[in-house]
Amino acid sequence: MKRRFVFARLKPVMAQIYEKAYPILKFFMYFCNDETIMSKSIIDRINYIVALITEFATAHHITNQQAYQYLQQYKGLDFVEKFYDVEHTYSFENTVEDLTLYCKRMGGTLA
Repeated sequence: MKRRFVFARLKPVMAQIYEKAYPILKFFMYFCNDETIMSKSIIDRINYIVALITEFATAHHITNQQAYQYLQQYKGLDFVEKFYDVEHTYSFENTVEDLTLYCKRMGGTLA
C-alpha cells in the first residue's frame, strides 16, 4: 500500500522542505511493517518541525536552509525535540522567540 503525504495543505516553501525529507521518510517506511509504520504522532512532529524552521527563517529574514543549519548548529532542533510537548502548544511566534533566545544562549548571533 502506497503512503502519500498531502502537500497541498502546506505552504509552498514548506512543501519544498517536506519533499526533501520525503526520501528519508520513505527509507524508514521501507524497513517498517504495517504495524510499525510511522505513527501519526511522529508525522505530526515532523510536520511541526518543518513548519517551525520555515517560520524561524521568515522571522529572521534568512533562507530555510540557513535556518535549518543555524538551528542545528546552536542546538535549537534538540531544544524543540526535547520540549515538543510544551512548545507545540504555543504559537509559532512564541516558539520562534524561545528558539531565538535558546540559540543565543548557545552562542548564536541572531536577535
